[in-house]
Amino acid sequence: MSKYANKRTYQNKLADSFFAIEPQGFSMKVVSCTAWLKSNFANRPTCFSPKSKFLIILFVLLSFASCKKNSEVWNEAVPVSRQQSEKAQVLSEKAPSSQRLSGNTQAFQQAERLGEEELPPFVFKLSTSGYFYTVESNGRAKAISDKGRSKDFQLKYVGRSKDSYLELLFYAEYESDLVLLYQVSDGESVGGGITRMDQRGLRVKWTTSIESLNMGKGLIDDDRVYITGAGLIACLNLRTGKYLWKHEQLHEKYQSFTAFEVPLVEGDVVAFTARSDIGEPAKTIKVYKLSGEVKSVSDK
Repeated sequence: MSKYANKRTYQNKLADSFFAIEPQGFSMKVVSCTAWLKSNFANRPTCFSPKSKFLIILFVLLSFASCKKNSEVWNEAVPVSRQQSEKAQVLSEKAPSSQRLSGNTQAFQQAERLGEEELPPFVFKLSTSGYFYTVESNGRAKAISDKGRSKDFQLKYVGRSKDSYLELLFYAEYESDLVLLYQVSDGESVGGGITRMDQRGLRVKWTTSIESLNMGKGLIDDDRVYITGAGLIACLNLRTGKYLWKHEQLHEKYQSFTAFEVPLVEGDVVAFTARSDIGEPAKTIKVYKLSGEVKSVSDK
């Protein structure tokens, strides 16, 4: 009897010591196993044996450990000044996630580029609903949440190499994810890409290359995104990053369409209008959204 009592006392002390520690990052009331068992099984003292109670405790502890291991970890010891944190929160509140046009349609915004010279290094600044980002021209980036937590990451953009750099950067939000549309140069050739990434974990979901220059602001329409470049109009699936359709070399065929305004959705058609500020005929090409078939090409 004495041996059993000592064993039982040891288990109760062990239980108390386990649940007296509150896991960092969890906001919940934590009590000892003994208190929990007493509160839930006080009227049923024979429901569980001491051995069964101990096994239950062990199972709960393992569950906590698994939850903590799989949770996203941001820097809690924030290497961000109070001023930066407050600035990030103000920018996040002021700036809309994207330029809303109509219905489920939204245009990309152009990230602010800091740097007086035409050549890198550049630093791009952008803000979304809940996050503030700085992105260097070499892809090094930092995300700061509106709660002041920060996380460094590397944007592995399309065409990244020792001599390449980000030249233009546009952004939008889709289902709480960040969608980046960018132009890349190495001083001689130009290309680009589009990347969708989870903002909480900064995990890239997909990246697709865009073989063009003169990248323009894209347009999100439900689960599709329309993009433009020199002689290029295209549509991609935002869930997969795959092209649904595209038309290339339009500038050679129509002596126009070297650069585009923001696309405009008109019912079941999307209109792409050439920019009129670059000294070429301003024309509009209309394409059926789903099939990609050209409906018409006309003067602006």
